[in-house]
Amino acid sequence: VEEVPPERLMGRAEFAEEEAYLKYVEQMFKRCGGEVGAKVQYLNDVPFCGIRKGMIGTISVFDRMSQFEANWGREIGRRFCNMWRCQLQQTADKTFVWTEETPEPIYCGGGGRSGLGSGKAVLFEGAQVPNVPCFTIAVKFRA
Repeated sequence: VEEVPPERLMGRAEFAEEEAYLKYVEQMFKRCGGEVGAKVQYLNDVPFCGIRKGMIGTISVFDRMSQFEANWGREIGRRFCNMWRCQLQQTADKTFVWTEETPEPIYCGGGGRSGLGSGKAVLFEGAQVPNVPCFTIAVKFRA
């Protein structure tokens, strides 16, 4: 059986309004195995019942968006929380996982999706271009 990698979940920051994000989460719950078993990440700067920013919990009992119980790990165990303080991290069926939005690349030097040709990518004297199939990433840091 070939495993299919999970698709990308949209994050809270990608929505202009909180209600639009909560509606999206509700749709994902309905589409992807329900609420129980889904993972959420606590985002609020202020701790709540021992839950701190960045902690990930697995929903064990879901009543509504404003009240669910999640297992937050050995340190604090099961605690109630709400989706106003959290972001959906992974759906219950594991078909969607949150990752940061990938920005569109900025191309320079005439490059495109496939990047520069080897003649333009190698600019210093004595540089050798690999003669085997490979993938090269060139990174430029800005100060």
